[in-house]
Amino acid sequence: MIVSRYVHSMIQCLLLVGVIAGCSSSSETLTLPPSDVVTQVPTQELTPTITMIEPIPPTLSSQEIEAIRKKPGEPVPFWTLNMKNKDVGWATAAWGLYRTEDGGRGWVDITPPDHNLLDENRFLRAETAFPDAETAWVSLTDPNNPLELVWVWVTQDGGKHWIQSTPIDPIPGQEIDLFVQAVDENTGWLLVDAVIDESTDLHISRLFRTNDGGQSWMEENLDVNRPTDMIFLDPLRGMISEALGQDGKMDIPVWITQDGGKSWKRSLIPPPSDSQVSFEDIGYCDQVHLSSTSDTWISALVACSQRERLMFRTSDFGANWGQVKLPSPSDGMNGVIWFDGQSGYQIGRDMYQTEDGGETWQRFKSVNWNGIFSFSDPRYGWVFAESGPNLALVYTQDSGLTWEILEPKFIARSQ
Repeated sequence: MIVSRYVHSMIQCLLLVGVIAGCSSSSETLTLPPSDVVTQVPTQELTPTITMIEPIPPTLSSQEIEAIRKKPGEPVPFWTLNMKNKDVGWATAAWGLYRTEDGGRGWVDITPPDHNLLDENRFLRAETAFPDAETAWVSLTDPNNPLELVWVWVTQDGGKHWIQSTPIDPIPGQEIDLFVQAVDENTGWLLVDAVIDESTDLHISRLFRTNDGGQSWMEENLDVNRPTDMIFLDPLRGMISEALGQDGKMDIPVWITQDGGKSWKRSLIPPPSDSQVSFEDIGYCDQVHLSSTSDTWISALVACSQRERLMFRTSDFGANWGQVKLPSPSDGMNGVIWFDGQSGYQIGRDMYQTEDGGETWQRFKSVNWNGIFSFSDPRYGWVFAESGPNLALVYTQDSGLTWEILEPKFIARSQ
């Protein structure tokens, strides 16, 4: 079985597979608790590339994952969503990789068929990158067996055909974590982080780059302890975030390359701008997630042990970072998505919109569910929602003002 590193904590209710099957296609109020529109938000026509920021959750246990089985015709419980337009998108579930071409109603199993890791009796971890609607990169590891070779698969035709990479030797350690990034069908990076000694929190990381779709890998220079995320804007410019130290007082380090990973420069995200608050006051801020919406703006969402979340942005590739005051930065938020330098949403039980880069926020919707979300543009969005025992895939065509329930179905791979 396959599970993404970014499984959302509230989706532990996914063990109730089949709940969605009882949901009819209707308004958001039939299966999920009703919610009222607070403020009308005008529909926009922006269509930039969007990257979702997700809070880091705890990982489900292998025993919990064992309860999930795939059956054609059954609803699909998702771990991650990545919609590229109003029709085409990608998703990961407990047992594989899926693709939709009808806006989320049907999901075809496109898991690479020829790898040696797919086994329903094993607990696997998947890392994915989706540069566009046709291209996907996926790496798989068994966190309980960190000495296995690491493989990456690449598709350039929506999952019809896969190319398997040459294997990469892992770092001997107690546990490994993977990060995969790609800017096109040829250029990609794989960051491998190994826990060498849990008692001292000693990590060793290695960075690999490919220019031929994974057929060969070159190890790049890297000296980062405890990386938390990686992002590349193009074949040359990239960032790797690092966890805040245990003292909680220092700035958060972000490593920057402008030569494809051959050399790195250290940038620092400063403590919160509020003089009454420091990283130490908020708690152990050990997760930093990076996203970009253009060649100019990069965002960092910092998740801290007290469930506080802080957002910082840079428009000069890490030379300077400014804090964005989030309207609801605690447990009730699922994440923040930016459409350009000024426009964005905060998604959660209360949904907000900004048109001035986060200087001010307007609440436009309140709901009684949480979930994993993806917006292909400001109008079209999807959330795999959870409210108590109820689960549903819901989507919006009007910038989140109303949500309709879908009945996602698993479609077996055509032979």
